[in-house]
Amino acid sequence: MTGHLPILQVVLPLIAAPLCLLMRHPNRCWWLAMAVSAATLVTSSMLMATVYAGGPLSYYLGSWPAPWGIEYRIDRLNSLVLLIVTAISTVVLLFTRHSLEYEVKRN
Repeated sequence: MTGHLPILQVVLPLIAAPLCLLMRHPNRCWWLAMAVSAATLVTSSMLMATVYAGGPLSYYLGSWPAPWGIEYRIDRLNSLVLLIVTAISTVVLLFTRHSLEYEVKRN
């Protein structure tokens, strides 16, 4: 599972976004977004620990090497930025629940 952490960081929010669109209840959508944001925060902290312990990670999309395929590479600076962004998004999302209830009209 740890070998797929780099792509999991991208795929989790991409799967959750259409699910939020399909949900009819704003409160459930907020909980899903909060769970995914917390999961990406945990994933980014695990990625940072892995990178600092063993060096940069490379994830080849489609199992093709870099000249032909897409290489998703995470080094120390990328992992730090990723951790900061996911931490900020999780903290901000904590405080958006009341705003969501105010802005989204109930049907």
